[in-house]
Amino acid sequence: MVTLISKSSSLLQFPGGITPGPIVIQKALTIYIETGVAVFNLEGTNPHDWTRDTLTFPVGPKFVAPSTFVSGMAVGNPASFYTPLKNVESTGSSEESFPVTDGNGNTSEISFEIPGSYIPPQIGYAVDSATVQPTGVSQAQITLALAVFGNNAAMQRCSYTAYIVSGEGGEVIFNPPAVAKQ
Repeated sequence: MVTLISKSSSLLQFPGGITPGPIVIQKALTIYIETGVAVFNLEGTNPHDWTRDTLTFPVGPKFVAPSTFVSGMAVGNPASFYTPLKNVESTGSSEESFPVTDGNGNTSEISFEIPGSYIPPQIGYAVDSATVQPTGVSQAQITLALAVFGNNAAMQRCSYTAYIVSGEGGEVIFNPPAVAKQ
């Protein structure tokens, strides 16, 4: 069974958002879409558990003022990984004997060595979450929560797409007409 542990959602309005009040301000919103590949090296450290880490870096345009960041969201996917095979297990080789009867009815045994086989290591790769947040300065940041399972797993690249909504641009300010009471 899969259980949703936490959920966050954003409502994006386009082409503008409205600030309620006696004076209504309608902002012209702009959506920036950035795609790319983050390069790093996250190696698993535990053969039977997940190793987790986060990667944070700036995305999107540099804003004129930090207050122009309205909202953002992101997605990430593992793009490159490898298995260093640090502790590969094998079944080991064995010797098997088989009875053989010749044409005269004499029975003897022949032995064969059967080679062992490798047991695939436990591995897993995941991007647990991808978020876009304002930084308080002039550019938003994406945070990728990454995880690899087992000590034979290493992730090296993650593709991402960041959607950043900015309130930069023109503003239309107007007073709504008063409604006459009847």
